Amino acid sequence: ESQKGKAAEVLNGSREQIDGQKELAKTMESLDREITEINEAARGLLTGIKDITEQASNLRSLSEA
Repeated sequence: ESQKGKAAEVLNGSREQIDGQKELAKTMESLDREITEINEAARGLLTGIKDITEQASNLRSLSEA
């Protein structure tokens, strides 16, 4: 009887650990997607900044001409 109780505790503990690992994996996957989205947005911002810098330079050249 005591061994059955301990075995059940170990089994439940193992299940909880597996569930926790599954949740952690889901969270890591979600974070990875968010990081990818942030990196893509950052690349877009950098491209926009470069475009604005070029346009400002062109406008400066035109105003000096």
